Amino acid sequence: MGRPRLYWTCEKGFDDGETSVGPAWIDHLDVDGELVQSERVADGQWIARSEAVSLARENDYDLLLDDSLVPAAWERVGAGSGQANNSTHRTLFWLEVVFAVLCAVLAIVTVFWCDWVESLTGVDPDHHNGAFEWLIVAGFFTGSALAGLAARAEWRRLVHDSYVAAAGE
Repeated sequence: MGRPRLYWTCEKGFDDGETSVGPAWIDHLDVDGELVQSERVADGQWIARSEAVSLARENDYDLLLDDSLVPAAWERVGAGSGQANNSTHRTLFWLEVVFAVLCAVLAIVTVFWCDWVESLTGVDPDHHNGAFEWLIVAGFFTGSALAGLAARAEWRRLVHDSYVAAAGE
């Protein structure tokens, strides 16, 4: 059988300044990830987020948290680790930032130096009418915007991971 997963979802308290509470359950999965058995935690009574984190650490469960801080964000907190592997998230964040900046710079360069593609490759796909260059500008600006949004999402995940670690200690 695969590693059990403890799920906890915030239902009440986070926005009110009270202790966040919600239902928790444990899913037992087989090696293919198929659900074998599901059981309620605390006989179906709602538990606090910190209780879910402690229970997952004590029993070496994967922990998946869902709360209103970051909507629809599910986090894996390994037992005893205190938090998810932030170095991977940090690396992704910086790669996405670099890609966003690179795309923005190339789009701006293309606006002011339209013939850089022809100069670099010797190929003139649009026969000097500029359509290909504007397509490149649109593509780079789109790439920059998408990479920026991905970096923002990764940054929010990093902030949420630090919150998860603090809540569990």
